Parts: sequence; C-alpha cells; structure tokens
Amino acid sequence: ASDGLTAAELVERLHVSRSSLFALLNTLKTHGYVTRDESRGRYQIGPALWALMPGRQHGLGPLIEAFQTDVELSAISETVALAWLDGADTVIMAQRESQQTVRAVFRPGERRPAHATAAGLILLAGLPPCSAETLLNHRARDVTPVLTRIRRTAWAESRQGDTLELAAPICLDGVQPNAALLFYLPAFRLPNASVAALTPPLRQAAARLSYR
Repeated sequence: ASDGLTAAELVERLHVSRSSLFALLNTLKTHGYVTRDESRGRYQIGPALWALMPGRQHGLGPLIEAFQTDVELSAISETVALAWLDGADTVIMAQRESQQTVRAVFRPGERRPAHATAAGLILLAGLPPCSAETLLNHRARDVTPVLTRIRRTAWAESRQGDTLELAAPICLDGVQPNAALLFYLPAFRLPNASVAALTPPLRQAAARLSYR
C-alpha cells in the first residue's frame, strides 16, 4: 500500500489479534523492515526490506547501514535519501528526514520514474548507453544529452514544482554507480546561485559511503 496501512487495517487484512500484531510490528520496526509515520499512524515498508530483494543484495545491507550511521550526514539540514534503480523507476530505500518546519520528504519505498528525478538520471547515466535507451524508450532522444552531461559532471539536478533534488552516484567498486545519494529540499530555500554550495558536500558524502 503506497500510503501505508493503519494498525486497524492490518488487523482486518491479516486476521490476527491486536496484541499479536503489535508484537510483530515492534520487532519489524526494531530491525528496519517497517516504519511508522507518527503524525498519521500508518505503517510503511522500511529500508531493510530492500536488502531481501532477489538479486539486490550486492552490498545493499551494508550500504543502508553506512547511510543510517554516517555522522557527517547529520550536519546536513535538508532531507537526505538513498535511491536504487529498479527497471525504469527509482526506489527510495532509506532517508534521513530534515527537522526543519518546512521540508521535503519521501515515503519509504516510494517509486518514481527515473527520467524525472536527479537520482534516476544519475543511475541511468551509469548504465551502458544502449541499456539506458532501452529503459527510456521513446524518451531516449530528449534524455540522452542530459545523461551525456551527467557522465562528465557526476551529479544531477532536478526541479519539480516547489522541490529541488540534487544527486550524486554511490559506486561500491569506485566506478559503476550502484545507488544514488540525494539531497531533497524546498526550492525556495536554495536560489539558483546557491546550488553549487551543496554540490561539494553531496559528492563528499557519496564518496564516503562508496568507500565505507
């Protein structure tokens, strides 16, 4: 369920007692398999679940742990997230939400078209050109020049409405992008002239996670 489920909805669907349900949910929360939106009381997929995806275990568990425990990311005042490429979509595997009153956030497990996001463009740029064009299908002609630029700069920017996303590649072998690290924030807080100020800490954090 993309918006998550309440405890009452889970009881109805799973046909278990509330006490059994909460015992299970508390265990799953402890290990990161589910999260709970405290403001809405809805349970959603947690980042640890992605480590169980068939064929996706290549460093994913340690990567999520490195992301969640990286001390220097705590100094970033905006939402920071970890994204993975799944077909033509990006999947948000984990995030560290900004504590600012006005902030941009993701839903855990949220999927978005890769061509429409900075994280997706970074990961598409890491694919062989023929593979990227196959995934992009009819959008290849418009997006290919963007991917060519990203291969040179190793970072991407995407503005959608009132939000801004900046992304850099995480390369577990130092060469091939496996995931993307992204900063996600309200666009009003970062005028065009200030985008360059976030690029160095973004690249440094991505390189640090790649190394770890």
